[in-house]
Formats: sequence, structure tokens, C-alpha cells
Amino acid sequence: CASDVRKILLETSSVQNNIAEALKEVCAFANSRSAIFFDTDGDSYHYVLPQYTGVVLTGDNIKYFMAELIRYAAELHAINGSTINVMCIKPNDHLKKTNEAFYNFLKEQKIFEVSLSAVVDNVNHTTILSTVNSRNSKSARMLAEKVAACFSIALQNKNRLSRTELAATTD
Repeated sequence: CASDVRKILLETSSVQNNIAEALKEVCAFANSRSAIFFDTDGDSYHYVLPQYTGVVLTGDNIKYFMAELIRYAAELHAINGSTINVMCIKPNDHLKKTNEAFYNFLKEQKIFEVSLSAVVDNVNHTTILSTVNSRNSKSARMLAEKVAACFSIALQNKNRLSRTELAATTD
């Protein structure tokens, strides 16, 4: 699955569609409710399995969810200094003690597990690939760790293409 996701992401013909297609592959492999890829600049992409479209995070809920994941990724990066960090967040007693608001949010949203891989570059720009309610959390994290950097590269390519297209139209 990781090689299929990498291949999809690194084809430059239609990066926007490739990110969405790759998220679909991640979601299917992880057998998760949804997959999300986003960065600290505000770009975000979501895929939700059709049977879960009624429980999609939107509006302030998705903003809060992403902000919390960024906060956890930053804390993990500060602790170990690694470029790629992987973690699992569950609404358990530890989370209730350390972040009761996020614990309550996860419970309200029927989220029992979040697997994520965060990529932090040398200027602290962060991208996060996450799955929600994976049936196999360990496999989801292993896949996310293998492909998170490719998602980041695909986003950089998309942004570079957008700037090039904008420059070409303004010349």
C-alpha cells in the first residue's frame, strides 16, 4: 500500500487530485472512518468513507481537532527533535487528566483513536497525516510514517505549481 500511495502522490500531473486519491488509499488500508492531511499554513484535505459521511468533522470542530493535533505534534517534536513523529491519541484516563477538553471533544465526536504522523521541516513548517478510528491502529501509524513525507512533498509541489501558474498568468 505504501508504494501505491507514494506513486499516486509523486505524479505531478494533478497534485490536488492525487492528494485526495492517496488519502482514499490510506483510509481504505487503515480501515478507518476518515483520513486527513493538513499543514500549519492552512492547507487541508479530507477523505471520509462513504458510510461515515454523517459523522464528518466540519467548521469549528475540524479547526479545533487540527489545532490539537498540531499542538501534540509540536510537543513531540520539541521532546525528541525528530523530523517525522508518529503517535496515537486515545480518549483514555491519561488524556482526561492532561487535556480534559480534547478528551471530551473526542468522546462527543465518537472518536476512539487518532493515529498520526507529523513531518516538521527545518523552519518548523508542519504537515500532519492522520486517520480516525482505524481498525488497526498500529498498521495505520506504520503506513502514515512511511508516506507522510511524500504527502508533504506533494503539497510543496502543488504550492509550487500554483505559484508558477500565477506568475505565468500575471506576466
